[in-house]
Amino acid sequence: MYDPFTPQSAERMFRALGQPVRRRIMEALAQCPMSLMTLCEYAGVSQSTVSYHVEVLREAGLVSAGRGGMCVDKEGLCGLIHYINGNLMH
Repeated sequence: MYDPFTPQSAERMFRALGQPVRRRIMEALAQCPMSLMTLCEYAGVSQSTVSYHVEVLREAGLVSAGRGGMCVDKEGLCGLIHYINGNLMH
């Protein structure tokens, strides 16, 4: 997570979300935490592909690892929403 949230943080998140597999991963994780193998089944791609995309999302501050598996990083997502509301919705 990037603290304080910056335009560069938003840029990393937008770039990360620009890829369809990553959006599918985020959609899956928005439902509940998932293991890497469950994400592979959901996204329909190999473990190495999911691992790569999860790492991109993690570096962007959108995904974190918890006891139940990978999950949406709510602080990161809230930071992006706050950025959009404060900077793009005027």
